[in-house]
Amino acid sequence: MMNEEAYQDQMDDDAQFEAEQQALSDAVFEMEEEFYEMAASIIACEVEDYNDINWDVVDETVQDGKNVTKYIEEAEWEKAHDIMIETLM
Repeated sequence: MMNEEAYQDQMDDDAQFEAEQQALSDAVFEMEEEFYEMAASIIACEVEDYNDINWDVVDETVQDGKNVTKYIEEAEWEKAHDIMIETLM
């Protein structure tokens, strides 16, 4: 009986995890276009005045974009989501 309970608990935990991953995936795909538009806007603002470019901001924004792309490709939804939220807020 305990094995059946343990098995059911594991199945429930797995289902909960899958539901959470699906929710994060949905959120990432909903924010994806807005994130890349914001990243492009940040970079455009930084390079607008070529005498006063903050290269650290440009580099960080480019790296964030690369990381989000990588995390989406690897289905690392939480990592992609965290970067997107930080950039969009």
